Amino acid sequence: MTNDYLRQRARRGSRAKYDAALAEVPDVEPEAHDCLEEAVARLDPAEEAALAEEGLAADLEVWPEYAAELANELDRRLEDRAVNPGLGRSWPEVKARLLDPE
Repeated sequence: MTNDYLRQRARRGSRAKYDAALAEVPDVEPEAHDCLEEAVARLDPAEEAALAEEGLAADLEVWPEYAAELANELDRRLEDRAVNPGLGRSWPEVKARLLDPE
């Protein structure tokens, strides 16, 4: 049912609707308290790991066929973050790329 729902939603969408919605988003940097880096700094790593494991375990019970693939992807992302902690783009850069992907 999920795949059918997503296909139906995709048929109702259009690039024009996407561009119009994105154009409504202000082209300003988020406040410091809304920045991912600031938010991550406030997190308790042990608590977050426990919550992630709890959620991951529930997801894997529902979709066991994706367990290995998901675990590998999460490990890859963690390794990438450790190697490149400051890598990222500002919101205006991301928005500009979304509006003009070429």
